[in-house]
Amino acid sequence: MLIACDVDGVVADLHTEWLRRYNADYGDTLTSDQVTGWEIHRFVSARCGKRIYDYLGAPDLYDNVPLVKAAAWGVDQLRRRGHRVVFVTSNVKGMLDQKWDWLEKNGFLPPGPTAVDLVSATDKSFIAADVAIDDYQENLRTSRASYRLLLAQPWNAGATGPWDRVFTWPDIVGQVTMFDYWTERFSA
Repeated sequence: MLIACDVDGVVADLHTEWLRRYNADYGDTLTSDQVTGWEIHRFVSARCGKRIYDYLGAPDLYDNVPLVKAAAWGVDQLRRRGHRVVFVTSNVKGMLDQKWDWLEKNGFLPPGPTAVDLVSATDKSFIAADVAIDDYQENLRTSRASYRLLLAQPWNAGATGPWDRVFTWPDIVGQVTMFDYWTERFSA
């Protein structure tokens, strides 16, 4: 199966580093748990406002971005089961190379001059995968994937739609395994 996997909020815990930088600059104590909606500028100080998005273009942003818990294990498990995992991620200008480096450094992509399993796309509706894994509900709402998994995050807590909500990478591996089993069983 082809699995389209988002990066930020799914394998890379971008919010931890993003908010660390914001908090240091603005003397705030905002945490990821307090960001209960997609538009993060609504949760930062008025002094910062939409300038919060400027951090995304910092050339060293991904230097300290931690892994989402069990993400490396989960992607490895999916690949060991014969699935192709392609990272499909939205980027601002200047962000893709550092995200690519982060994916290589953390073992999600092999080192090299080309990244076969990395796609930069803000509009993910054109990606024809068997499974889509994302933390942004609108990407899943418009997805062409046969099976959609929304990784629960505070910013998507109230989202409902045509997907299954998962809470951990072991949940993701279990759901994909079950989907694969039923797909094989009923397509024969």
